[in-house]
Amino acid sequence: MCYLLVEGARHTRSHCGYVIRLLAMGLISQLPYQWALGLNHLNMMFTLSLCFLLVVVVDSDWPQWAKVISGLSIAGLSIMCDWSVLAVFFTALFACLKGPKGTKIAYAGSWLLFFGFELATYGLSPIGVLQGFAATLGVAASGFVIIYLYNGKQRKGNPGRWFYYWFYPLHLIVLALLRWHFFYR
Repeated sequence: MCYLLVEGARHTRSHCGYVIRLLAMGLISQLPYQWALGLNHLNMMFTLSLCFLLVVVVDSDWPQWAKVISGLSIAGLSIMCDWSVLAVFFTALFACLKGPKGTKIAYAGSWLLFFGFELATYGLSPIGVLQGFAATLGVAASGFVIIYLYNGKQRKGNPGRWFYYWFYPLHLIVLALLRWHFFYR
């Protein structure tokens, strides 16, 4: 998600429109998110909104000190959101490390950091390592697909982009209905 957000931020015609769409989907998704997962913090769309602002800051002409202070402020705000500081860090990696080699390094760094967090959760036992590895397979698979199959060009007239906006709240509604059906009936 973070890599695609960085690419989207760099290809969009309207930064304002992009962040408004992310925030609107965040608002639409908030109640289903809370119902589905039973969590009281802000959902991933709000995190991605902050990540988008980080990309704008990284790509700006601001002095380095202003970029660092803004990035740290964005990371601090993300604590109220799902995937908090991790998503901001991953986005910073992808925004700062450009080009094919930079993307590979950013994916490797993201995977290692995520794997480290999973090991801290599951422990260093053989089963814990296996669980941590399994939990990070999505990051590794997405990295492989993007590094070797993505050409870096924007698709013109992509009607499928709306699928990505609406998938998040719709899948949360399905999860909320399943949770209600199996746990509260």
